[in-house]
Amino acid sequence: MGYKHITINGLKMPIAEQSTIKDIIAKFFDIRCEFLVNRNSRPVQSHRYQLCRVRENDNLQIVTYSKDSYKIHKRTIFRPEA
Repeated sequence: MGYKHITINGLKMPIAEQSTIKDIIAKFFDIRCEFLVNRNSRPVQSHRYQLCRVRENDNLQIVTYSKDSYKIHKRTIFRPEA
């Protein structure tokens, strides 16, 4: 399996080929949150996360937030690996 490089919240990361936005969220972020995702400065609708495959050199901006909080949390810290 090959790898490609994308940028996630300003950090260049290698990811597996054929990865979707949902795969990236599951790997790097706490899935209990809600997400706002921009790919190459264009918003991605949440129902398309499983369908949108990322390409080489894509630039993703992922912002997490909670429906229980009034403020958007601009967290760029990735979930620690298990």
